[in-house]
Amino acid sequence: MSFKLMSKKIESPYLIVFATQPRILRSRALLLAGAQQVGQKPTYRIHDLMHGLAKRLLIGSPEPEEKQDLPGLGLTLREAHAALLQRYRVQTQQELWHTLPDDGYIHGHLIWHLEQAGSVEKIHVLLQERTATGQNGWFVACEALGQTANFVKGVARAWQWADQQCETNPVGAIYWQCRYLLIYGSLNSLASNIPPELIAALVEKGFWKPDQGLAYVQQIPEARRRADAIATILPHLPEELMGEVLAVTREIQDESARAPALCALVPYLPEELMSEALAVIRAIRPEFVRASALCASVPHLPESLLNEPLECVKEMRDPYHKAKAFQGFTQQLTCISTTPRVWSETLHVFSALHRYELMTTLANLTSFLLTLGGNDALQEMLRAMREVCQEWQ
Repeated sequence: MSFKLMSKKIESPYLIVFATQPRILRSRALLLAGAQQVGQKPTYRIHDLMHGLAKRLLIGSPEPEEKQDLPGLGLTLREAHAALLQRYRVQTQQELWHTLPDDGYIHGHLIWHLEQAGSVEKIHVLLQERTATGQNGWFVACEALGQTANFVKGVARAWQWADQQCETNPVGAIYWQCRYLLIYGSLNSLASNIPPELIAALVEKGFWKPDQGLAYVQQIPEARRRADAIATILPHLPEELMGEVLAVTREIQDESARAPALCALVPYLPEELMSEALAVIRAIRPEFVRASALCASVPHLPESLLNEPLECVKEMRDPYHKAKAFQGFTQQLTCISTTPRVWSETLHVFSALHRYELMTTLANLTSFLLTLGGNDALQEMLRAMREVCQEWQ
């Protein structure tokens, strides 16, 4: 929540303290610093304790039964949301929501407040507003703020309400259902016309916010182009968006396209999301696609997560697929075990590979071999490689 929202005039001396004393609240960790864009005013997030207290003061009686309780405003939550919306409404031009000035909060939460106020029909009207040039007003407003994702989420939510209405009033719902379908189609067409490299460049240079770029990537309908776009935009996204990127990647239906997107994503994931990514990889049905994804992902995993993909490799039936997947472990084997038995078993797994693949694989096993038998063992491996290559040219 932006501090601008908190600074509205509130008819309660206790709530006025919340709105006028940010330094006091910050010093007590009740008001936390929010994201701040370059050249913009600071924003704040309210601690959960403050949220709870503010809610009690909104709905509490003006004359509490207990002396130690603070007097509230005596509102229902629906009335409170409606009152907040009215304060924003007076800031619009000709009562058009898309003309609201940006305060860092309302554009991301307006639809939620309208829903909580019981004004679902007004949400349909919001998504129908037009600018003076005839464009969709709320899309233009969100797009200008780099909040395209909020617009997409709003359309999805409004479509759900239209679907619910269709159960009891089909004629009344058909217009809205078709309208939202066509909006989705328009967004898909718009996203398809922007090359992934341009999306990444716009984010990198700061013309688009990262979540705006991700929103466009999510709207690309073709699975392979969306996967390519994910891989292209990843280096320019902050870590806090990686959970959303993983969700977008999981939604790719074509598993042959989803796998390379996952491979590109894993190196950027925080450790707490890697188990979830492994579960997505493990769910890939074609064994050769799953093997490729494991091979590319395992080198980026922490030691604590190696057992799960190792079990996944052991379950594979095709010897070649198993060998390709196990290639990802070659530089991680010293973290698992360095016994002679593991070395012997590893070589047998790789027996399904072609010689050109084995040359790289054996080179990646150098650290394992040095741990097992030192430089003498390494020299023996090199001698075997040299002799066989001479004999089998």
